[in-house]
Amino acid sequence: MTIFAAYLSNAVFSLLVGLACAALLGAQEFGRFALGLAGAGLAQAVVFDWLRLAAARFHSRRVGDERPALRAALDRGFLAGAVACAALACALALLAPEDLRWLALAAGAMAILNGLYDYRAALARSLFLDSAFLRLMLAKNAGATVCVIGAAAWSGRADAALAGAAAALAFALLIARAALPAPAHVVCARGALRAEAVASLRYAAPVVLAGALYLAGPMLDRAIVAARWGYAESGYFSLAFDVGWRVLAALGAALDVFLFQLAVRAEETGGAQAAQEQAARNLAVAFALLTPAALGLWLVAPSLESALAPPDFQGLFLARFETLLPGFFCLALTSYGLQPAFQIRRAAAPLVAGAACAFAANGLALFAPAPAFVALAQSLSFACACALMAGLLRRAGLPGLAPREAARTGLAALAMAACVWPLRNAFAPGAALLLAQAGLGALVFLACAFALDLAGLRSRGFPGWRRARKRASPPTNH
Repeated sequence: MTIFAAYLSNAVFSLLVGLACAALLGAQEFGRFALGLAGAGLAQAVVFDWLRLAAARFHSRRVGDERPALRAALDRGFLAGAVACAALACALALLAPEDLRWLALAAGAMAILNGLYDYRAALARSLFLDSAFLRLMLAKNAGATVCVIGAAAWSGRADAALAGAAAALAFALLIARAALPAPAHVVCARGALRAEAVASLRYAAPVVLAGALYLAGPMLDRAIVAARWGYAESGYFSLAFDVGWRVLAALGAALDVFLFQLAVRAEETGGAQAAQEQAARNLAVAFALLTPAALGLWLVAPSLESALAPPDFQGLFLARFETLLPGFFCLALTSYGLQPAFQIRRAAAPLVAGAACAFAANGLALFAPAPAFVALAQSLSFACACALMAGLLRRAGLPGLAPREAARTGLAALAMAACVWPLRNAFAPGAALLLAQAGLGALVFLACAFALDLAGLRSRGFPGWRRARKRASPPTNH
């Protein structure tokens, strides 16, 4: 629960920093900032994400003692990736237009430092060093608040704000270095290092490719909007994307950190069948929590815009946000519910197929007559990927989302909507209404979730509630 709260607090910090940047930079510079951030995210995924995935899947205290070559291979992999990423950033800076040169260099630094941050955080989680993980995350959030917002306020430039984000990551790694796992200083045979690196890359490559394709679509959309309608339009589009996706991605990532490890542990103790059964339960949990989150964001969208979006962004923000939101739900369910079921089975083809489907469907954005159509194309692309992945899961004979679980979650979500919807139409949007809607919606959905025992969260996840129910039930005579 502590890690879950940490991920949600991290999402809140990231959201507030992004909103502050949008207000301080303005739509045009924020469009450049978002484009640089998307480029850094894509570079990080391609070059460094295999380290995070391999550490989460294969590393543990036992493995660290028995196979020290794994950690040494991952450390060397980061160094090689950092050199390649720095060279690529310098090449792009030389080839880019003059107004984007410093942005390219800042994006390269951001990709390297964020790659190291995610890798070290994954190592901490694999060793169950929760305090070290929390220290790293808190240091990053504090650094981002000071460095990113300070750079944006001081300069009003996108490249300076992105450099501030890189500085915040460096600050977090420096502050938390004593609590994090130290780099491996062991002498290993070259063959052992190569074998560990190849095994890690073989496992992570399909996931990395899928993630890169999912990231490439939004980045290209931002570039298309900027090229056709200007950086200001790209800024409107990017803020709506960042606000909606950050919330759902944080919720999904917080679930994934915990649920995926349960599936890995089930495989170690009970075999492949136990792992698949746990993956099915994980999918039900993800659906039960992502559904009300996405529906709740849509219900509070006008108040969210009024309370959080800078004045220059209002109006267009709401239109883009509501168009993108169904796609965000589909992408979150795919990433944190459907994909892990294939990852546990080490089935690579479905992951790549879903991502390729999303990237191909997003090609509709190339023919967009207006910026709003780009948002629609992106949302449809994520929905297509989700539908394909669900079909492939069923075709593979793997346990998926039970219709009964989906129906119960839908019923609870509709009950929440029935209570919150009248507030959306009866009062003027604003911060007070946002808090009232969020509080009421959460209470109604939690009550329904408890009554319906959604995804077994009451009976499996909260034994205290189960004991309370037994105490409250009358004794049975035998």
